[in-house]
This record gives sequence, structure tokens and C-alpha cells, in this order.
Amino acid sequence: MDSEMQIALLGILGTLGGTILGWILNNLSQHGKLNIFISTWEDKFQYNNMGRMTLSSNIDQTQDYLYRVSFDLYNSSRETKIMRNIEIVFSNGKKELYCSIPKDEATKRMSSPFIHYDNVLPINIPPKSIIHIELQNWLSDSDDSLKHIWSTTRVYLRYINEKNRKKKVLIKKERYKDYFANHPMEETEE
Repeated sequence: MDSEMQIALLGILGTLGGTILGWILNNLSQHGKLNIFISTWEDKFQYNNMGRMTLSSNIDQTQDYLYRVSFDLYNSSRETKIMRNIEIVFSNGKKELYCSIPKDEATKRMSSPFIHYDNVLPINIPPKSIIHIELQNWLSDSDDSLKHIWSTTRVYLRYINEKNRKKKVLIKKERYKDYFANHPMEETEE
């Protein structure tokens, strides 16, 4: 094999190797993930005290349960990430007890004396960006959606991603049957 043929062969191999390396590096750079950072989780138990909602001091007194969660979504990939079918899941660690479809705080509308919210819709998270989301919902003893809470030990955020896979993120660990013992009410002056 003469030197011209060797140089041409090296050129072809170099070009082919560069193309393959470029393809591999491009695919690696596309692989990022959706990072979810829970900013706040607030929950409270209430009862109707002569037309005014008041914080409960025990399980028997409780008529309503409210939760609010805010989180930041960071997409570290170069492709859009999706969150669909977003739910707050209450479980006892082994078994799913109740799923709540949260309301999107950004859809708040006031129609005196009521406040309305829409259910959270699918979320598109653009590449290399962050989105802040605030959700909330309430459960009531009147429609029997509250009875599961006293068996709850874990609360999760669950959603379906762009690859149609279920993902779950732990929000809080707490034995709700011990909630009032672990969170005594502060005395307030009236």
C-alpha cells in the first residue's frame, strides 16, 4: 500500500471516528433529567366554628384538611420534559390510600364569596430551564375523602413523564394519627 492510500485511509477513518464521537457526545448531552425540589408543604386541619373555619386540635373535631405544596422543576436535559396526570398520593408506606388531583394556584378566580381553582394541567418544562409551581387542595369529612388521612404515613407527588412512565417524589413522612400530638396548637390571645 502506497503512502497516498494510507493517508486517504487515515482521513476516512478520522472522519468516521469524529462522526461517531460527535453522535455519542450529542446523545450524552441530550440525557438530562427532571429535578423536582419541594419548596414548601403546608397542611392544616380545620372545623367550622360558628361559620368561621378554625384550626382543629384533635381528630374528632376535624372537618376539613387543606394542603399546599410548591416546588421548582429544573430540566437539565436539552429536550422538553413533561409532567402529566399530576397527583398527590397519601399512603401508609405499603398501600396507596388516596389520590388527590391538586388545584393550580395560578388559576385562582374569585366570585364572591367563593374562590375557584382549576385542576392542574400537564406541564411542559423547556430544556435547561426552571419552573415554579404552586398547588393546593382540600378534603372534607362531609364527602368521606378525609377518613384515609389518619392512616397516612407518607405523602408523594406522582406524575407520568414524557416516556409514559410513572414517577414518584416523596413530599413528607408523617404518622397523621399522631399529628395533633406532634404539632400542638399554640395558644393565641383572643
